[in-house]
Amino acid sequence: MKRKHFLRAFLLSLTILLILQSSLTGCGKRLEETASGVTVKGREGVVYHHASVTYEPVETGKKYGTLHVSSSIKLDVYRIKGLSPEEWLADEAGDVLYADGVTLPTLSGMEPSAVQVCTYQTSVYVLRRLSDADLISSLVTAYETAEDAPYLNEEPLRSFKLRFESDKYPALYYSVQYIEYAEDQIAGGVNYGRYFLYSMFDERFVPVDSCLHDVFGFEDVTETAAGEAV
Repeated sequence: MKRKHFLRAFLLSLTILLILQSSLTGCGKRLEETASGVTVKGREGVVYHHASVTYEPVETGKKYGTLHVSSSIKLDVYRIKGLSPEEWLADEAGDVLYADGVTLPTLSGMEPSAVQVCTYQTSVYVLRRLSDADLISSLVTAYETAEDAPYLNEEPLRSFKLRFESDKYPALYYSVQYIEYAEDQIAGGVNYGRYFLYSMFDERFVPVDSCLHDVFGFEDVTETAAGEAV
């Protein structure tokens, strides 16, 4: 009888210990938003910074911890598959965090190998994946070297998210917006055309040629068209 009581007590204690351990593991690390960046409790000197939403994780992994933005705002933080959590993380909104000492790659520095054309209203849907080297080179060159056009804030005919894939940085996307207007955009006597790449965060609004329009055939596509959900 005493042996049965002892066994029951032992099993109960073991169960409580496992539940407690699981609970503590699930909570993960405590991250805090500070004036100097995001710090991690228990990791002195480690500071993460918010990358612009130009950078997106391809896929997140296990939960890393919880970011305390304020007393009332908390965000789950996850590892990015394929990258070290010592250098890269992503929050539940998909925003990328990078540690001190990490240099964010430029679009050309990522050496893109393909670009996804996506809708981006409530969810992101991949309409088409393009891997033509000349097309990608044309878009990258325009984005990084073309002179900015005045942003006239007119209603576009259509717009899509472009997510550049990279074999060099396979765990990250570089995202910009592609915009088409119904008519040429003219400002200060200069005709900038109808096709543009835009990033509010890089402060870029640059004209591009019709290469993407010609390849994709946007007349038959709407921003609500069905595609591959990601």
